[in-house]
Amino acid sequence: MRRVVPRYWVELGLSSALVVAAVFVAVFIVGYDQAMAAKAQLNPKTLSLVGGSSKMYADKLKLDEAKQVYEYNPGYRASDSKIGQSAGPKFSAEIPVDPAKTVKVTDPETSTTLGFSPDFEMAKGQQQDNHVVYPIMGRDASKVYSLGQGSLKEDIILLKFQGDSAEFSYHLQLPENTEARMESDGSVGIFGVDRTLLGAVTTGSDADAELLTKARQKSAKTSELFRVPAPYARDVRGINNNVKLSWELTGLRLTLKASSLRSAAYPLSLDPSIFVTSAAQFMAGNNESNIDFDTSNELIQKGRLTGARINAWTPVAGTQDLPASLWNHGTVMAGGYVYVIGGSTGSTNVATVYWAKLDTATYAITSPDPGAGTCTQWCNDSAYNLPFARAGMAVAAYNGYLYAVAGFDGTPARTTTVYYTKVGANGEPIGWTTTTALGTERSYGSVVAYQNHLYIFGGQSNAATGGVTGAGSSQFADIHPDGTIGTWTNTTTNMPNALWGHTALQNNGYMYLVGGVNGTTTQNAVQYNKVTSTGDLTASWTATSSFNTARGSFGGSIATIWGGYMYVSDGCTTMTATNCTQFASGTASQSGTTITGTGFTSTEVGMVMTFANGITATITSFTSSTTLVAANDSQTVASQSYTIDLNDLSPQMASINGDGTLSAWPHCCGPFP
Repeated sequence: MRRVVPRYWVELGLSSALVVAAVFVAVFIVGYDQAMAAKAQLNPKTLSLVGGSSKMYADKLKLDEAKQVYEYNPGYRASDSKIGQSAGPKFSAEIPVDPAKTVKVTDPETSTTLGFSPDFEMAKGQQQDNHVVYPIMGRDASKVYSLGQGSLKEDIILLKFQGDSAEFSYHLQLPENTEARMESDGSVGIFGVDRTLLGAVTTGSDADAELLTKARQKSAKTSELFRVPAPYARDVRGINNNVKLSWELTGLRLTLKASSLRSAAYPLSLDPSIFVTSAAQFMAGNNESNIDFDTSNELIQKGRLTGARINAWTPVAGTQDLPASLWNHGTVMAGGYVYVIGGSTGSTNVATVYWAKLDTATYAITSPDPGAGTCTQWCNDSAYNLPFARAGMAVAAYNGYLYAVAGFDGTPARTTTVYYTKVGANGEPIGWTTTTALGTERSYGSVVAYQNHLYIFGGQSNAATGGVTGAGSSQFADIHPDGTIGTWTNTTTNMPNALWGHTALQNNGYMYLVGGVNGTTTQNAVQYNKVTSTGDLTASWTATSSFNTARGSFGGSIATIWGGYMYVSDGCTTMTATNCTQFASGTASQSGTTITGTGFTSTEVGMVMTFANGITATITSFTSSTTLVAANDSQTVASQSYTIDLNDLSPQMASINGDGTLSAWPHCCGPFP
């Protein structure tokens, strides 16, 4: 007998099923929304991976409701006439809410815009302080753009382990007449025509406009406009070198490939960085401290070099020589002017300040006009001088002010005095006066001005002529808007070892100690440390790639940073507490590649030995104090006197990686003429 199910049971069953389905869908939607919300919010761990937040930069990031684009610092333009460094961002960017649309970053010098859009699916971007966060679909991951002073930094945050490998591709929208090329170090260079042909170049006629177009099309693409360094990974423990990251470039498709992800702790940041070059920005302050780099591992950074290579050194026509021979002085650049401060004539310490103008078109050092007529050669009126003689001091420029820190007075005796002066509208440094002094006298230290702080690292004191160590060996103080200095405070982490005659540099939020002297032993080490959001140094100093020949300096710098590269040149390889030894000499013989003699040191590697009969031998390695190896393998020289110019030091360069480390140091530029 067939059983008939009552209709109301059927209706009840259908209703129940619909209710269950609705509840399921609702739960799914709530869970999905919660998952998206979790990926769109930076928690303390993920926030630490992207470099923290900044209210100043967050205030510059606004949503244009009509365009549905987050605009950052819209309309910014660089100014060559600006003196010193000012706070605030130095570029413009557009970040769309819709992740399928193109992110655009504009170089303020040439108005050249780079565009890039991810080829992976994401949810809409949401602002959190100075960050825009996009949840990545199908992964427990987010893509984060962080806006800073000179940077648009990107991080891909993997919240948990999801497989041992991953790929993320981008489509590049390159400026017209540019091309992308893979470099040997794993980076990608984007090259274009000469920068003078870029941007809004004014033409007087249609014929001139046509000539400009042809020049842009036919000129060699040798100017590096953008650089994409080799990527790196960071987890909650720091940089993870076990995770393997690399770029693959196919046409305009750039793919980030990651492997060995199992070795990481999570959350994990994959940091593919893009550097934008812009020379005009560097005129805004002290190039030695690379002032336009922010404290995070930033995506957009500014510099200017053609692939960092310097083909040859050429005397610049029209350049003015200094009126007097000096050493132990300080040299600094700010606002398009060059300042030579104090120093020694060889027998007397002086208070003289010379200054001149840098012609940014010809690179010549020319005579400036302080407002009352052009100076004859360098300006050196007594009104520009320091109040008292100084030598062996450290100098810096920041926010329209110059600083001269400690050093020897005219006695000579080491001092604690810090002088500062405001740079006038025409570059004139009038009115040096004192501000907060150091707690301990110092000479041959090195200073860096960065993020409204002035730092001093190392140097000699009366009690430690071989270099100060321990508490107080590195200090920092606030730089106030009026140029005065606040109280000097010890950094939490001291100097890693005694150093004097070294160079301290800043790049991308990292401090670097380069070369110098420990006791009387010159160094070839480079060590770095990350600056915290408060300006302190709390982590341990870490050694990175060492350059080839140890050296230090009696005044001046042996290193600088430009366009994401560090350069080392000249200096002194053999030093006492008061003198630089220029030459090594003795008696030696050569048979094939072997040189035998006495008194050899490892500092002579890379130098040229010149025998009394004129035969030369390039030293390739140090075997012992009595044996060297030479590159010349067909020479025989009987026992003869020799000399080695210990300061025959060709410049070297190393690229700076996003995690603060350096590449190997090739010779880059040939010796100075």
